[in-house]
Amino acid sequence: MRGLDNARSLPRASAPLALAFATSVVIAQPSSSELDGRWTGSVQGAGGETAIEVVIRGDAGSWRAIPARGRNRENACAGKEFPLSMTRAQGPHLVLHVEGSKALQGCPDFRVRLERTNDGMLEGSLPNGAKVRLGR
Repeated sequence: MRGLDNARSLPRASAPLALAFATSVVIAQPSSSELDGRWTGSVQGAGGETAIEVVIRGDAGSWRAIPARGRNRENACAGKEFPLSMTRAQGPHLVLHVEGSKALQGCPDFRVRLERTNDGMLEGSLPNGAKVRLGR
């Protein structure tokens, strides 16, 4: 019963305030359904530009780097479809957790931090600083 006594002593104004805060956070985040589908774009890093294809279905999906002709032939990970999971940070930010090692042992696992831009694109970066840009 002691827990109930403590709950009753909370100020009544805190419940509407908490609800308003939670609602504002949810509204600012893109929903999974808005992000679902096929996205294409590129990763621009020190080694040049690489085309990518990302498919999002709910909080999961896939990531595939499309190697340029004649490039990365010796890289067994190039062109492989890697599974991904998606988590949300604050506001329009989201993080893709790409799990290359689940597709092929020795392929990298990495995070991609993205933000939805006003023009409907997703832009962000890899941990190594390479820039990522995706569109429909």
